[in-house]
Amino acid sequence: MQENGKGKTLVAGYIEVSAKKADLERKIAKFKEAGCVEIRPETVEGGMGERPVFDKLVQELPPGSVLVVADNRGLGMALDEIVHTVDNLDKRGIEIVVLSEGVDTRKPSGKAWRKHIKSLAEFDRRVMLEKAQAAIEIARSGGKSIGRPPKLTDEDVRDIIIWGRIRKIDYMAIAKKKQIDKSTVYRTVNTLTDNSRRVAMNMAQDGVFALGGDNEPEVQPRKRTMRPRAA
Repeated sequence: MQENGKGKTLVAGYIEVSAKKADLERKIAKFKEAGCVEIRPETVEGGMGERPVFDKLVQELPPGSVLVVADNRGLGMALDEIVHTVDNLDKRGIEIVVLSEGVDTRKPSGKAWRKHIKSLAEFDRRVMLEKAQAAIEIARSGGKSIGRPPKLTDEDVRDIIIWGRIRKIDYMAIAKKKQIDKSTVYRTVNTLTDNSRRVAMNMAQDGVFALGGDNEPEVQPRKRTMRPRAA
């Protein structure tokens, strides 16, 4: 992490770039105009995945510094990840600038944005829980099992459905959190009735994400394996 001079605020930028690195120079110029003295680009493919460059930058930022991103996506791939990043930076006294939104948390409007993000995430969490409960009730009303072993509570089933089917969290991480076998997680996620599966898919299409917290396993998206094409 570069120093910005004695008594000066460190302004660091994070840029997501495609594999082709299209318009990288133009993006860097924009971040320099925003006052960035350090800029770290990272190649990110697809909608999910690890971002080691971003994680390292956030970890190294000192109190009183400013993190600049191009848009909200730069703070996280999903709403709960954005909230986690915002909370983390806020607790450490680090400000945020979102160029596309005109957000600057050093200003009153930026502080209002920070509160809005948190309240929106809490609302989405309530909606998610209600829809997950609805999926359970639909399955029961049809007289079919949704794969819940006797030792799992309704809350366990709800969590597993949210984490496994909608949040796409790795089954092993869920099993470790719930202290159950991975096979139990797999059965619970994959033996939903048609109606409850449709509810789950609607939740994903609505863009609703469960709010992270102490009760949720770390976000570890399941890796997709590419099937070989038939000759």
